[in-house]
Amino acid sequence: MTMTRMWLSPRVIRLALLVVSSVLITMTVGCTDVVHGAVRAAPNLKPRALTGQVIKDAMLSDTELSHVFTQSFEIDRAPVFGGPGELFWDWPGARQSDCAGLSHILMGEVYTNAQVLNVAHEQWWDSHADHDPTVIDLEEGVVALPTMAAADALFAKFTEQWTRCVGARVDAGVGYHYEVGDVHADASVVEATVANQDQETRLREMHALGARDNCIVEVSITYFRDTAAAATAPAPGHSAGDVTRLIMNKIGDRA
Repeated sequence: MTMTRMWLSPRVIRLALLVVSSVLITMTVGCTDVVHGAVRAAPNLKPRALTGQVIKDAMLSDTELSHVFTQSFEIDRAPVFGGPGELFWDWPGARQSDCAGLSHILMGEVYTNAQVLNVAHEQWWDSHADHDPTVIDLEEGVVALPTMAAADALFAKFTEQWTRCVGARVDAGVGYHYEVGDVHADASVVEATVANQDQETRLREMHALGARDNCIVEVSITYFRDTAAAATAPAPGHSAGDVTRLIMNKIGDRA
């Protein structure tokens, strides 16, 4: 038998390579989109649930908070990270009503029916190094749930609860209570003004809660100015909702 050796011209080789490249691109269309040379996940792919170190890294640092409020902060204790046991359980007034969650962030009772994977929490205090600080203390927390749908459903539940709490009073011990003022919400953040009051002192607080990906973000801020009457709102960028959105943006960057 005589074997014939085939010779391919350079043009034929180039055409063959183009055909192979086209086939490979077609095969990958279901996995990624290529836009201007960048490879991106196709829109029908589900985002992965964010847990672990990613949740811890989404918290705002003292440097980031100082940039927002133009004052320096010091942390209350080492940042907390773990499972549902790191939520605040049996907080005073926690079992009184659906409004109790407005008295403190990350209250365990309000997450009772949620499948909590991770909890991160930090509390910051004014460092007393500034002449006219805005914030007495600020607490930030992130709760990771199994899915985005779970976070969205919980956010919808909390938004409905908070909206019903306008004007509510939450007792938190002898001579100590919270009064819920205005509540407003958009598609991803609900925010409330809360008066923290004992027999001698009335402090303005703002609480906010938002949902991003599979996470719930909670922020509480206590301000220096007394707000017994019609107090002015915090300066733009200084509300609990603003800080919540900053954390949500960091979560979105890590999704």
